[in-house]
Order: sequence, then structure tokens, then C-alpha cells
Amino acid sequence: MPSFGSNSRRIRLELHADLRRVVDHAIRNIDFSLICGYRNQRDQERAFASGASRAHFGQSPHNFKPARAFDFLPYPFAGWSVIPPFDAVGKEILASSVAVGVPVTWGKTFKSIVDYPHFELRDWRSLR
Repeated sequence: MPSFGSNSRRIRLELHADLRRVVDHAIRNIDFSLICGYRNQRDQERAFASGASRAHFGQSPHNFKPARAFDFLPYPFAGWSVIPPFDAVGKEILASSVAVGVPVTWGKTFKSIVDYPHFELRDWRSLR
């Protein structure tokens, strides 16, 4: 059975409890790594400047504690342009969100930027 490595376990602790339930369920069925949870102001502005994000600090679900979003990489990682492994993990994460009753949105479905590694709580803006 797959399990999270030390870096993924550290990032997992940054996540909102509902997202932890989702990733804990998903990792039982497919191997992946967490690569981003909370993103501080410096890191968010770097992501914006590089084009990896369209949000400034405070406008992204990554910018809250606990984080309301995470990014993942399929394992083994075959490259950013190899989409089938992202789809496989993403589908498992979606199934896990249904299984544990936590609605999420997959960045694959974004209209402004397709973001295969990104998941966020569906109602993240309404959380306090």
C-alpha cells in the first residue's frame, strides 16, 4: 500500500482537516506526493510572477492556515507534460473526496488556467 514520504507528511500537516481526510483516503489506493500546501507571501508572489498562479497573496486557497488547497505529483513522476498519471491520481482524489464527503474542485477543470496538480476545497472562500 502506498504511503506518504516525510515531505508529503509535513505538507499534509499544513492542510485543512477536510483535505487531510481526502488525501489520507486517496493514498491508500494510488501513490502520489504532496508538493504544496500553505504558500507564504514570498512564495505566492513568485508563483504569480512565474505564471504558475494567477493569484496574488491572499487571493489563493494556498495562502491560509490551514491551507485550503494542495498540489500533488503522481509517483513516479514522469514529467509535467505526461498527463495520464495526473489524471489517474486526480480521479482517485475526486473519488476519495466523495467517499469521505468533502467537496473539492480539481484545477484540471479551471477555465482560466488548467492546473492538473491542484485541488482545493470547493467552498474555501466561505471558510473562516
